Amino acid sequence: MHKPNLASGNMQSIEDLLADHCLSCKSLGFLELRGYSAKQGWRLQVVAKLSVVEILLVLTPNWPFEPPDFYLVDKSKFSIWPHVERSGRLCLQHRSTVEISPYRPLKVILEFLVETLSLLDQLTANELVGDFYEEFESYWSQEVPVNATPIYSLICPGFCSGQIVIWRGRNFTLIGENEDQIRSWMKNRFRITTQNYEFGFLAKLGRGLLPSEFPKTGQQLHKLLEDSCSNFEDISLHSLLRNQRSGLVVLESESRGDSSFVGVEIVERRKIYFSPVRSRKQTHIRVNGFRDGRCPKSIETTALFSNSQISPTTILRADSGWIHGGRGQDSRFEILQKQRVVIIGAGSIGSFVANNLAQAGVGKIGIADPDLLSWANTGRHLLGAEYVGCNKALAVTRKLLQDYPTMKSCVASDFSWEETYQSRPDFFEGCDLLVSLTGSWRTESQLNDWHKSKCSEIPAIYGWLEPFASAGHAVCIVKTGGCLQCGFSETGLPRLPVFEWPSVKTTMRKETGCGTYFQPYGVAESLHTIAMISEMATECLLSPHERSMHRIWVRKEGLFEPTRRQWSAAWLQSPVTTNELDRVFDLEWTQRSDCPRCAK
Repeated sequence: MHKPNLASGNMQSIEDLLADHCLSCKSLGFLELRGYSAKQGWRLQVVAKLSVVEILLVLTPNWPFEPPDFYLVDKSKFSIWPHVERSGRLCLQHRSTVEISPYRPLKVILEFLVETLSLLDQLTANELVGDFYEEFESYWSQEVPVNATPIYSLICPGFCSGQIVIWRGRNFTLIGENEDQIRSWMKNRFRITTQNYEFGFLAKLGRGLLPSEFPKTGQQLHKLLEDSCSNFEDISLHSLLRNQRSGLVVLESESRGDSSFVGVEIVERRKIYFSPVRSRKQTHIRVNGFRDGRCPKSIETTALFSNSQISPTTILRADSGWIHGGRGQDSRFEILQKQRVVIIGAGSIGSFVANNLAQAGVGKIGIADPDLLSWANTGRHLLGAEYVGCNKALAVTRKLLQDYPTMKSCVASDFSWEETYQSRPDFFEGCDLLVSLTGSWRTESQLNDWHKSKCSEIPAIYGWLEPFASAGHAVCIVKTGGCLQCGFSETGLPRLPVFEWPSVKTTMRKETGCGTYFQPYGVAESLHTIAMISEMATECLLSPHERSMHRIWVRKEGLFEPTRRQWSAAWLQSPVTTNELDRVFDLEWTQRSDCPRCAK
């Protein structure tokens, strides 16, 4: 890789710049540089609020493509000053939010030096103590052992202080609000049923903690819980003493409008006492001066924590609001979580649309498709070789649950929608949106007839591609406006195609032998249409359209098209005022007076 020239003259310019802005500037020796894995560095003395502070400016081996690093020489300021790592490195906001120019090294160093001096001014004046509270989780994580087992949390912000459920695996630990939540997640993710649970305690703190307030002993943790949770004494014995070898306390605090979670593992809490009269293990410990089982709860809890060792641990949020709700910042998630979508057709379009809606946070999805996945399908399908020979609907459902295990439900039918409706009418119950992506007029004309007569109050979306994916269509049918048939001939020909292919009799292709017919296009050509249909579906769930509408994406001319296309006569006469390529058009889907379905 070519790097900008950093010859000695350039380094001299950097030293001259530092000398102008610092009290002193001294190049670091080889051994000092080695300790920071650096190619060049300087020891600087700077003035911060009338006090002198020594810092190191270090250029990494990837300089000037990476920004410079600044370190405090006095590493004891870690946990005393915010924005200081254990190594003494200063956490500069500029480093993570601003891109740098590798061809202006002096300007880059000056900008970072100015921010460093400003930060030191604030730190020496104790003006940033509140940042410890705001970034409580980050400072806590620096106390966690490197080999700590990761803990995934399904607990949603707002869950009350009290008992939580724990499942411990070989590679990770999972915590949740109740056993059903963990059981559902594990079944979706790994297709296993869990039975062995432990119990822990969730404590809601009024604010984050300063590093000096982090509990280091069982007694300190006990006092923190007593001060923050009024119901701690009532629940702690039930939740913490029930586990024989270890316990987990989760601390939740508010930070920048959202909740953050950290954990404390409790180990070596007590020895199990076996009653000579009863064979079962007891949930109490021996306390001097009291008979077995007669010790007051408050004293027993104090003794419990006094004999405990604790270890901080991180909590990684895996709840649905964090994953699908924009890390808790997208208010639309709460609406989508309550919605149910039924998708008919899990092919090259339907499979991706189902995945997009699941990622967007739709809580319940039903998929119906009778077809099996073939090797030819995998080139433009959500599913790959692992699922060849499997039913598409069942396989897509399996994949969605495995990839997004917090989904409330995802069910499948390996029959056509007509057979599904006859044998499983409950499959369509509670549906908020119907999406049909079969590409079959026989299927969709019948579906349109059923939709208009049985459930016209539910929006229905139909989507399809034109030959060679040269254009994509999405139609939203609601109670007011035209039905699907209004935009098609009685034999299923669209009344508003974008393109015509006059030089060929048919754009369909046929497999060898007595094969099936198909439209030749790749996954790249279909992605715009998939996104358009997914966006329309999300719009309908969040704010349903008042009238039926038609959305069209027109693709620019591609190399894949084997024959030349031209604008259709219907398109040239349409309300569209421009024939621009690679853009989306919104049109009204009007009711036709000669529509055979609407005339019924």
